Amino acid sequence: MIVKDEFRKNELSFIPGGYSLTAITRRGQRLTYDKVKNVDSYKNKLIKDPEVLEILLGEEVIWKRS
Repeated sequence: MIVKDEFRKNELSFIPGGYSLTAITRRGQRLTYDKVKNVDSYKNKLIKDPEVLEILLGEEVIWKRS
């Protein structure tokens, strides 16, 4: 599921371009955030959510809960 712009808070998320990050949750949901400009900032916010098990940058796993 691609997260719609109406649920985004960062103004940069409305500007075309950037990366796509996907958070995979304990329930098996795949939440994709497109137009990400600062990958590290998004990743650091997502890893604080205990429901997030894995984060992908495109198709590459960049973080996995141990």
